[in-house]
Order: sequence, then C-alpha cells, then structure tokens
Amino acid sequence: MKKFAIISLVISVLLVLNACKKTPQEMVIGKWKIDKIENSEKMGDAEIEMFNRINKDKIDNEIFDFSIEKLSIKYPQEAVCQWDLSEDGKTLTVYYPEDGEHKYEIISMDKNQIVWKEDFEDFYHTTTLIKVK
Repeated sequence: MKKFAIISLVISVLLVLNACKKTPQEMVIGKWKIDKIENSEKMGDAEIEMFNRINKDKIDNEIFDFSIEKLSIKYPQEAVCQWDLSEDGKTLTVYYPEDGEHKYEIISMDKNQIVWKEDFEDFYHTTTLIKVK
C-alpha cells in the first residue's frame, strides 16, 4: 500500500510539473526590450559598436509586445505585425507590413530572456531581449 501511495504521489507531482511547463509560443507572449546586441560572424567588433551607437536610441527604447494575435513594436512608431513560432521554438517569423517576412533563429529562450540571431544578408548579429515587467 505504501508503494502505491508513493508511486501515486510521484506521478501526481510529475503531472503538475508538466502542466505548469509553458510551450515556446506561450513563453514569447509578453513585452520584451533589447538588452544587448552582440558581434556576429560577418561583422567586426568596431562595426557592431558603431551599429550600437547609431541605433542607441532605438535599442534603449524599442519594445516588442507579443500577443496571441499580433506583435506590436513600440518604437520609433508603432508597427503591428503578424508572427509565428515554429513548433520546436527554434524559428520566429515576423511578417512586417512594409518589409515582408523576416526570420529570427532562436538561440535560447526562457521566461525572462530570448536570444535570437538575425540574418541581414550582409551580416548577422545576436540580440538578447529581456522581459519587461
């Protein structure tokens, strides 16, 4: 009887933990801001530093607000886009109204941070976003 109770308890705990685990799509939902942009394979340190200086205001103020229906980008002016995340959580696709489809490779993601790699044809860079509370 004791073994049955212990096995039942373990199964219950596992079910509760699994039920609390968010899908990659659910983890993206919320407001995010850029924490840092790092060097890439195609860009030197001096170039990424210049990119960061030129885009400092945007980097400091841009907010990505993901909801189930849309993505609102809050700076410099609001843009409303559609987005999709692959089932495995490795590719985020954003459909910009004026620029079309853009893909981001998800390097890592948890409830507080997303790290993605962007391909701009001429260069790549890695962006770290942090959750806005």
